[in-house]
Parts: sequence; structure tokens; C-alpha cells
Amino acid sequence: MRFRSIIFDLDGTLVDSLPGIEASLRYAVEKCLPARALPPLREIVGPPVATMFARLWPDLGLDRLREVIAA
Repeated sequence: MRFRSIIFDLDGTLVDSLPGIEASLRYAVEKCLPARALPPLREIVGPPVATMFARLWPDLGLDRLREVIAA
């Protein structure tokens, strides 16, 4: 059987990706923003990472935001 299309569902419907996302974000915050606490993420996860961090910490400058995202 040949397939014409393959659909990837990575938004949490079939696979709970929160543990991996949370571990990655926790690492970045501990490395770059050790004085900041990462709140529970279940309600926050969804938008792009830059949007999530900008909403969590609107006082971060663009350079600092890029540093955390890179981590």
C-alpha cells in the first residue's frame, strides 16, 4: 500500500509532549535565569517558545530572551 500523505500530530492529542518540553524549558531557565521560577506549564504550553517566555517574563529584553531560547 502506498501513502499519499502522512499526518504528524505533535500538539498533545496523541502524545503528551509536556514532560519533554518542561524538561527543556527548566534547563534553559536554570542555566540563564537562575533567580526565576518556572511556573506549572500545562496551561502555558502551546504558543511558540518565544511567545511563552515573553508572556511569562515581559521584562526580559530581546537579547536575554534569545539567550534563553538558544539554551
